Amino acid sequence: MSRPPTHLVLGAALLLATLAVWWPATSNGFVDYDDPAYVTANPRVQDGPTVDGLRWALTARTASNWHPLTWLSHMLDCRLHGLDPRGHHLSSVFCHALAAVLLYGALGRLTGGWWSSALAAALFALHPLRTESVAWVAERKDVLSGALGFACLLAWSRYLERPAPGRYVAPLALHALALAAKPMLVTLPCLLLLLDLWPARRLGRGPARLVLEKLPFLALSAASSWLTWQAQHAGNATVDLAAYPVGVRVSNAAVSCVAYLGQALWPAGLVVFYPHPEARIDPTRVALAAAGLALATALALAAARRRPWWTVGWLWYLGTLVPVIGLVQVGAQARADRYTYLPLVGLAWALAWEAAALARRGLAARAAVAAASLAALAALVPLTHAQVAVWRDTGTLFRHALAATEENWLAHNALGDHLRKEDRLDEAAGEFRAALVVWPLYAEAHNNLGGVLALQGRLDEAAAHLGEAVRIKPRYADAHSNLGVVLASLGRRDEAERHLREALTLDPDHERARTQLERLRGP
Repeated sequence: MSRPPTHLVLGAALLLATLAVWWPATSNGFVDYDDPAYVTANPRVQDGPTVDGLRWALTARTASNWHPLTWLSHMLDCRLHGLDPRGHHLSSVFCHALAAVLLYGALGRLTGGWWSSALAAALFALHPLRTESVAWVAERKDVLSGALGFACLLAWSRYLERPAPGRYVAPLALHALALAAKPMLVTLPCLLLLLDLWPARRLGRGPARLVLEKLPFLALSAASSWLTWQAQHAGNATVDLAAYPVGVRVSNAAVSCVAYLGQALWPAGLVVFYPHPEARIDPTRVALAAAGLALATALALAAARRRPWWTVGWLWYLGTLVPVIGLVQVGAQARADRYTYLPLVGLAWALAWEAAALARRGLAARAAVAAASLAALAALVPLTHAQVAVWRDTGTLFRHALAATEENWLAHNALGDHLRKEDRLDEAAGEFRAALVVWPLYAEAHNNLGGVLALQGRLDEAAAHLGEAVRIKPRYADAHSNLGVVLASLGRRDEAERHLREALTLDPDHERARTQLERLRGP
C-alpha cells in the first residue's frame, strides 16, 4: 500500500492540531460585547437564512459594517444550533482550522517548500493572538474572510503556474467573497504584487503588465472600501480629526506596529480592549518606534536579493495593517488583537523560510531548527488555552481587561452592564461611575448609569445622566428612549414624547420606545 504524499500528511496534521488546540473555545458562552448585535439580540439573524434575510444582509449597516456573507454564516448557525453557543463557537473553530490549511496549501504551492509552509501556517494557527478572532463569536468575520482570502491565494498560485482567463476567475471570485465577509482583504491586490517579487519572481515581465493584471482585484477592493465607509459613517463609528488629530493617529500607529511585534514574540497581557492614549503618547516612545520601523524597513528592502522572504514578509505585515492601524480611526481602541489575523502571516512566513535557510547548513543545523520549531509551537499551546479561558463569559473577559490595563473605561462599562443583568445594581453603578471618572464624556456609561438609577427609583438623577448622554451623543436612540421612559415616570409627558419620537426617528425598530409612546398616547 503506497504512502500518502508528505504534503497531505502535513496538511492533515495541521488541521487536527488546530482543531485540538482551539477545541476548548467550544465550551465558552456568548459575551455581551458585539455578540448581541451579531446573534443573541438580532432577530433578523435568529430567523435563519431566508429570502428576506438575504435582502437584509445585502443592505444592512448593523455593527457599522457591510459584510453580508458574515451575516449569512450567523443565520445558518442559528438555523442549525439556535442560541446554543457551542455550535456557534464550533463553526468559528472550523473556519480557523480551514484557514490554516488553506494558508498552508497556498504557501506550499507558491514555493514548493511544504515543510516550511507547514511551520508558517502552524505559527499562524496556534498563536494566542488569534484568540479574539476564534473565540469571539462576533469576530466570525475574521476567520471566514481569512479562509476565503487564503483560498484566493491558493487559486492564484494555480493561475501563476499557467496564466489563463479560466484560471483567473476563481481567485477574483474568492476575493469578492472574502470582502463580503470582512473588508480587511482590501489590501489583497498589493499582496499579489508582492508575490510577483517573491516567490513568483515575475518582475521581469514588466511592472505595467503586472499592475494591469491586478486592476479587477483593485476595483473590488475599492467598492468594498466605499461600502464599508458608508456603513461606518452611518453607524457613527468613525472618529473625526478634531477628536484624534493626524499627529495623534500617526503616533499611535507607529507605537501599535511595534506593540504587535512585541505581542507576537511575547504574547502576554492580551485583552479585549486597549484604550486609546489620545494625546498622552510618550514622544520618546513614538520616536523610538518610528526609528525601529524605519530601520526594519530598510533592512527588509536591503534583503530583497539574498533573502526576499524578509522583504515580502515585512511589507506584507506593514501593508495589511494599513486599513486597521488607526490612520482612519474607527472606534476608540488603540489597537486590537484581531487586527493581527492577516498581517502576522507575513512575518510567520519570513521566519519559516529563514529557518529553512538555516536548516540547509547541515544535519546538525536541521536538527536544531526542527527542535526549536517544535519547542516554539509547544510553548504557544498553553498560552492559547489560557487566553481562550479569558473569553469564557462576559464577567471573566472584562475583569481580566481591568486587571491587565489601566483606565479602561470600556471594560468598566461592560462589566457594569454585566452586573446590571445579574441585578447587582450597586456594583453596576460603581463600575459605570468608574468609567465616567476616566472619561466624563462617555455617553454609553451615562446611559447605563441612568438606567440603573431609574431601576433604583432615583429618577431625577437618572434623568440627569440620560440627558447628558443625549447631549454628548445626539443620535443615540437607546438614550433617547430611556430618557423618554424616565421623563414619563416623572410626569413630564411632552418632553418624554419628544425623546421617544426622536428614538424612533433614529431607529424605527426600537420596540421599547414604540411601546412607551403608545402608553403615553393612551387608548
